[in-house]
Amino acid sequence: MPVIVVVMSYRDSLFSPDRTGPSMANANDSVRRLAIRLGELCVERGVSVTAAESCTGGGVAAAITDIAGSSRYFETGYVTYSNAAKQ
Repeated sequence: MPVIVVVMSYRDSLFSPDRTGPSMANANDSVRRLAIRLGELCVERGVSVTAAESCTGGGVAAAITDIAGSSRYFETGYVTYSNAAKQ
C-alpha cells in the first residue's frame, strides 16, 4: 500500500501553544475536519499515512487517530521532540 507522509513544522502547526480561547476551538474543528477528509481520501485511494512530527508533539497523529476507523489508513507516527535527538 502506498504511504502518505505528513510532516508539519511549528510554523505550520495549528497545535502551537499560543492558540487559546475561541480561536483554539476553531483550530480544533479545522484539524478534525482535515483529519476526517484525509481519512476519506486515504480510503478512496487505498493509501496509508505516516506522520513525522516535532513541535506538534504527536498532535497530528492524535488528530488522525481520534477519527473512528483510522486504523484502516494510519500506519505509523514518529515524534522527535528534543533538539538533541534531531542532531
